Formats: sequence, structure tokens, C-alpha cells
Amino acid sequence: MSKDKKKDLDLEIENKLKNENENIPEGLSPENMKKKIENMSKEEKEKRSNSEDVPVEDKKSKGSKKIAVVTYSLLVAAVVFLAVGINLKSGYFRNITNRNLTVKKTEKNNEDNKKSNENKENEDNKGGNYSKAYRYFNKIKDSGQNVYYDYTTGMEEDFATNEAESSEERKGTESKLEEHDYTDTNVRTEGVLEGDIVKTDGNYIYEYDDNHEKINIYEVNKGNVEKLSSVKIGNISYGDMYIYEDELILIGSEFNDEYDYDDEYYYGAYEYYHQNEETLIKIFDVSDRKNPKEKYSTSQDGSFYSTRLVDGVLYTFSNKYINIDGIEEDDYKTFVPTADGTVLEEDELIIPGNVYDDTYVVITALNIKDEEIVDKMGVLAGRDLLYVSEENIYLTDYVYDWYSFSSGDKTQIIKISYKDGKLEEKARKTIKGYLDDDYCIDEYNNYLRVVVSYYDTITYENKNALYVYDENLEKVGSIRNIAKGETIKSARFMGDWGYFVTFRNTDPLFAVDLSDPENPEITDYLKIPGFSEYMHPYDENHLIGIGYEADENGRTDCIKMSMFDISDPENIKETKKVVFPGYTYATVLYDRNSFMFDNKNKTFGFAIEGEYGSSYVVFKYENDNFEKLLETKISEEENYFYSGSSCTRGIVIDDYLYIIICGEKILVYDKDYNLKE
Repeated sequence: MSKDKKKDLDLEIENKLKNENENIPEGLSPENMKKKIENMSKEEKEKRSNSEDVPVEDKKSKGSKKIAVVTYSLLVAAVVFLAVGINLKSGYFRNITNRNLTVKKTEKNNEDNKKSNENKENEDNKGGNYSKAYRYFNKIKDSGQNVYYDYTTGMEEDFATNEAESSEERKGTESKLEEHDYTDTNVRTEGVLEGDIVKTDGNYIYEYDDNHEKINIYEVNKGNVEKLSSVKIGNISYGDMYIYEDELILIGSEFNDEYDYDDEYYYGAYEYYHQNEETLIKIFDVSDRKNPKEKYSTSQDGSFYSTRLVDGVLYTFSNKYINIDGIEEDDYKTFVPTADGTVLEEDELIIPGNVYDDTYVVITALNIKDEEIVDKMGVLAGRDLLYVSEENIYLTDYVYDWYSFSSGDKTQIIKISYKDGKLEEKARKTIKGYLDDDYCIDEYNNYLRVVVSYYDTITYENKNALYVYDENLEKVGSIRNIAKGETIKSARFMGDWGYFVTFRNTDPLFAVDLSDPENPEITDYLKIPGFSEYMHPYDENHLIGIGYEADENGRTDCIKMSMFDISDPENIKETKKVVFPGYTYATVLYDRNSFMFDNKNKTFGFAIEGEYGSSYVVFKYENDNFEKLLETKISEEENYFYSGSSCTRGIVIDDYLYIIICGEKILVYDKDYNLKE
């Protein structure tokens, strides 16, 4: 048949179909289909929709405080199917031959791709992890797919209180120090301690002074402060510090080589710097605070990443960059990290091979009392976000899309158990979307809850989702299509409940009932101007939100603080807000350790910065109102990059507030917030 005759036949069939009147059976009419869907049981609706794509409407249902999550996708599908069946029946036989050929060709292509992928996977997995790592780096080198990420990595249990340990909880230690009530470092997971630049045991304050390369020890007693000693630490930067009984633990990066910055571009210097950097762990005996002594040290490859301290075991994370141009197959040190002086064994490596990264996350588990490395691991992935629950370590990565030249479309999660310092990979999962921070991933009762943002390449919209996974990282529940056009800005999980904020022009705070992990349900949401970037439980009925005020167009203005009443999850509300005109930055938004929360007195404090320099503020919430207890200047500098707020911490010991500006001074306030001279 000629092309012209075929074209004429197609037009004839098309006109016939347009003029054909087919009677739709009454039972399949849109009205009856709609009624059938409305009369379905909840179980049947969930079964049919597979509990996957549940859009959240922009308004609440009348007569119910719960958001309407029922869609008419089944109705649309039925009508479309009916239309296709009726209107295309005349052309069915004309297209069946081509369609069958296409199906067969597609099946053959799929089978070929499957075999190709299996062969590729078998090739990649030949030999041990050393061989696998070597082939992996060569593959990146040969394909030119070496991606350099930003080394300033940002790095989920019940957060009903997230308070410092009480005096009763600390009585199990062997320390002979006098007992005091004091605030400890604000942490992500209750029971999982985090290091910081300022620590206290209630009797002494330990200050990490990076500018002067030393640790200062002060004795404090009823508001009086006396400097006892200083410990020279050398060129250690970006560090964490812990006090464990009568031992001070310091962890930080040290660069061990010289580099002539005049001979190369900055990029080369930056690459060389991270290639030769290592993370040091030092333990000092401070039983005599006037005469501290170093008693143990070890190191691991890479720049300092983060630390956690659980049950006397210190977990240290570092990022080891591999120069792929310098790898040698017979020299493992050129492409395998070292820890505690030795190259990691093959069974201590995890090589996912799908992230296209040139940096390992190196993990060591150090028993503090025994001064012994219990276990170590190198993961060639996972340096985007770190979350440590009470039982597991979670490392995440953006999976890079080489077709769109972008990352963030998918996130890989690696789950590692760490009981008693023994590290073991438990599961691995790649999910759609990206995490805003480590508060967006949370483990509770063996379930992992995750909130993500993602870009829908079909509708060209930003969307958000909540996923629930079992202990094997198999998905058991989800809610998708949340807040179209917006992205996740903050999240907080509190037992069976989750709260998260999205933002475009306004700040919707969502409440999610997670008591049934297989059927998570949004119970309410609240829209207000601006958005909260950090949320902290004030008590079981209230949630503090700290972020930015914004106008109706979504343009941010200044720092804002809100109090949310969450006593009724089906009717959450903002009871009060405070704005800080002229202040455009708060340290807590990027460093949770800088947030001071005194659970005993229900006071909290943090540093703010802007055109007026930097200040430290302390608040309390009573009678549905914020009460500002203190606002004191830290620096008059207008350029907040040099204002010192990032190295400022507030600590409450008994009835006194100590504001430590590292390397400069300590301000002391009594219980009435009068400055003590």
C-alpha cells in the first residue's frame, strides 16, 4: 500500500470513529463509577491504590479535621480505559501486527539488557574488595566521571524531650566529682552523645580554642570562674571534644604535609590537602585538672567528619579522598584507607559502586577505657548525611544522574549496626528524592521513617514524600505528592508522630500519625508566613520552630521563632511568634550543638547575627507567650563571618548561665539574668 493510500485510509477510519455514537453501559458511567469509589471500604481503596500516590489537597475536608486523601484516579483510569476500548476497536486489527512486533522487540531488548547487567555485575564483583575498589577507581578515571563534591558536608527514636542527661542518669560513672544540675550538648538522638567545642561535667568547663590551638580548663563554682590550665594541641582543626569520667577526648583533622600554593591553582592545593589529611584521636587524663596529660592517641585517614559516643565506645567518621590518578594495583595504600596505622582489610570495606564517589567514609570504634580499636570500616559512599540511631548508623548519598548531569534525584541509604563497637552492614536501599538534613531520617521501633523532596520530571514540579521501611529497608508504607511545588525545610520525629515543614511562599507544618507504620496518615497541616528550619520539642504538647520570616512572595526577611501547639494533632496551631528585625542568621539553623535547652527550667538560648553584629538570646515560654530573659551582645561586628557567634555556647550549671565565647571570654549570669562581674 502506498503512503498516500495509507494516509487516506487512516483519515477515513479517524472520521468514522469521530462520528460513531457508542453507548456507554450505565454501570460504567462516570457518575456511577464515582459512587462506587465513594462507597468502597477504606481497605479496598488502599488495596486498589496500593497506598502509594496519595496527594494532599490544598484545603481541609469540611466536617472533618483530617485531610482528604481519597482521589479519583480509579475513576479516571476506568473512563480512559472505556474510551480506549470503544474508540479504538475499529483500528485494533490494523495495529495488532505492529504492536506484537514491538512487544517482542521490547522483550528481546529487556532480556539483552538483563543479561548485559548480569554480566556487568559479575565482572564488577570478581575477586575481593581490593580488586573491586581498584577496578572501580579505574572505571571512573577512564570514563572521566570523577566528581568532586563539597567537603563541607552537613551531616534518625523518640525525641519527646531530647534533653540532657539528668543527674540520676549520670550516677553510674566512676567520677568522684560533686553532682550538679547542668545542660549537656544538644544532640540528634537521645542517648547518643555528640562532641562539641565546649563541654562541662558540672564542676569544670572545657573550652576548645581553635584559634590558639589549645584546650582551656576552667573551674566553676556558684558563678565564679577560675582558669586552671591549658593544653597545647597543635594544628588540629574542625574538632569535637568529649568528657568521659576523668578523661578528655579530642578529635580533629591534622594536615601533615607542606604545599606550595604558589605553584598550583587553588583547586590542586585543595585536592592535595584532602589527600594528605588525617583525623587524630587523643585522650587526656584530666583527673588533675591543673596538670592534664596525654595518655593515648591514634589516627585514621581522611578529614574529620563527625563523632558519636555510646556506652563508652567512640565512633569516629572521617572522609578519605582518593587521588585516582595515583592509584597502583600493588600498593593498597594508594586506594584503600588506613586506620590505627594499618590498611583496612578487604572484609572491612563496602564498595557499592553506584555513587561515583572518590571518597571513603572511614569509621573506627574505640573503646575508651581499654584504649582499643574494636572495629573499623571503609565505605566508598555515604558522605552526604550521617544519622546515628540507638542501634544503627545510616549513611546517605545523592545518586548522581549522568544523563541529566545532576544529583538529588535519588538517595542511597546504607544501614550499619554498631552494637558494642562491632560494625556490620545490614541493608542498602536507593530511594527517590533527597533529604534536607539528618532530622529527615528517623528510626523507631525497628522502622525507618524518611521524608524527602523530589523533582517530578513528568509534571515538572517539586514534590515531597514520606516513606516507612522495615528493618531490612523494605518499604511498608508511604505518602506521596505532598505539598506540590514546595520542598522540605525541616523535620522532627517524636515517637509515633512526625512533623515536617515545607516551603515555597508559606510555611505548612504537617503532622503525621505513624502509629501504624504501614498506613501513615497526615492528620493536619498549618500554613503560616515564612518557614521553620529547625524544630525542637519544648514539652510533650509544644514544638519550637526557628527559621525565617517571609513575605507573600516567599522572600525571606529576618530570623523568626514560633511556638506550635501540637497537643491535638488534628488541630495544630501557632500560638506565638517572635521576629528578630535586622538579624538574618542563627547558629542553630546549621549547628544543633549550639542550641541550649534547660529542661529543668524550660529555658533555651542560641546566638543570632546580622547588621547589628551578633547577640545571644535566652527565652522561656509561659502563658502562651515568649518571655525574653536575656539578650546580650557577643560582638559589634557588622560582618557576622567574624562575629564569633559560631563558636559561642551557653551552659546552665545549677542557678547560673555561662556564655562561653571560645578564645575570648566567659559571661556569667545569675538566676535573675544579672551579669556577674
